[in-house]
Amino acid sequence: MSRIEGYEELKRRLERLERIPIERGLAQFGLLVASEAKKHAPVDTGRLRASITSVQAGREVRIGTNVEYAKFVELGHRAEIVPVKAKALRFYMRGVGWVFAKRVIQGLSGKSASWEREGDIIRKPFLKPAFEFAKETATKFFRDFIEKVLRGEIG
Repeated sequence: MSRIEGYEELKRRLERLERIPIERGLAQFGLLVASEAKKHAPVDTGRLRASITSVQAGREVRIGTNVEYAKFVELGHRAEIVPVKAKALRFYMRGVGWVFAKRVIQGLSGKSASWEREGDIIRKPFLKPAFEFAKETATKFFRDFIEKVLRGEIG
C-alpha cells in the first residue's frame, strides 16, 4: 500500500477548514461593506452616513440604515418638493435657520451636483454601490481570510 505524499498535511488543513470561524469573517466583511456604503452616502448633516450599520447574526450580514428618508435618497424622489397639506414647506437650514417656501427644487444649490437625475427624479444611491463592491470583493476577501486561518493567523 503506497502513501500519498502530503496526505497528512492535506487532512490536517481540511480539518482546520471545518473549524473556520466564518461568522468572524462575515462580521469583518459586513463592516467593510458598510464602510463602502458610507463613502457613497451624501452628507448634509451626517445623520444618514452615521446611521449606516452592519448587523451580523449567524451566517447572515445585513447592511442598512434606520433613517426614514434613506429610501428616498437611495431610490429617488421628485426634484421639486411642494407642500401637500399646508401653504408652505418649513425646514431648518444650518447657518440660515428656519425657512418657509412654497416649493423647493433640489439641486439648485450645487450641493446635489453628484446626484443622479432621470426626468424629474433625483437620487444618490449609496447601498447599491456598496452591494456592487461586495459582489466584486467577496471571493478575494474570503479566500484571504481562509488562507490566514490555515496559516494560524486567525482562529
